Amino acid sequence: MLLLTNWYMPKLWSTSVALAAHFGYNKSHEVLITVIYNLLDSGKDLLLGLPFGLYSTFVVEQKHGFNKQTLGLFIKDQLISVRSLLQDRIAAICIR
Repeated sequence: MLLLTNWYMPKLWSTSVALAAHFGYNKSHEVLITVIYNLLDSGKDLLLGLPFGLYSTFVVEQKHGFNKQTLGLFIKDQLISVRSLLQDRIAAICIR
């Protein structure tokens, strides 16, 4: 927990500020920086969770006969979750 609050979150925030600065925004655009922060954090979660989701769906469920999903449907579901993630963040920027 200490590593999370003392290293990861500040590092991700400074990366978000730097990315916003790269596109011409300064620190006063906190909503945009927060959206970038959330996108980076959610992207990390998606990438780290992908192997576990694949294993759970295609190994564990298949072993017990519960799996009715194809690889194509799994990929489609992941793309839908990414799309909804982006839509939420874009809506936050537009509202502001």
